[in-house]
Amino acid sequence: MSPPFSKNKGTDMTDEIKEEATALIEPKTETPVKEVAKKVVKRRGPAKKAAEKAETAFEFSDADIQKFKEWKKDKQIIDQVTCDSADDDKVYRRWKEESKLVKGVFRCLDPIGGNIKFAFRKYKWDSTQWYTMFDGETYEVPLAVARHLNNNCNYNVHSHILGADGNPLLNTSGKPKSRMNFESTTFTVA
Repeated sequence: MSPPFSKNKGTDMTDEIKEEATALIEPKTETPVKEVAKKVVKRRGPAKKAAEKAETAFEFSDADIQKFKEWKKDKQIIDQVTCDSADDDKVYRRWKEESKLVKGVFRCLDPIGGNIKFAFRKYKWDSTQWYTMFDGETYEVPLAVARHLNNNCNYNVHSHILGADGNPLLNTSGKPKSRMNFESTTFTVA
């Protein structure tokens, strides 16, 4: 079996492939010669691809490729961080503030001494983080997580009261009862 990249009696392989390719591009009149040419091109596919690559390929050094990768990485970071409007600038500043880490003790009040596992993501620049916290242990979390535990993890206590007509009513304006707290051990300047 002869190698597929052998030269034919002094003719250059790339010239032969070019001739075969131009014969295929010409108007589609099916002749036995063109059918044979198609078979030859299919058989010499790797040689044709190598010839096309040699004509259109650019030479890049490893340093050029590395610079391109660094540029692309920097561009992705800039695209993630840049803001499009004034509202986005305000949100971005708030995100920078709330992404600072604070240290504190987690307290689970409902049930007393319990633990929780939750996912948290507040801003589009954040990635979703999973937190598992046990009562009485010290953790270092972003300020946004500490605020979430203190402000959003509560429920209103309802009670029954006697109405003016003597019928019982549900009092829905009860005080909120916290299920959990995050007691900060680091102090921030407001």
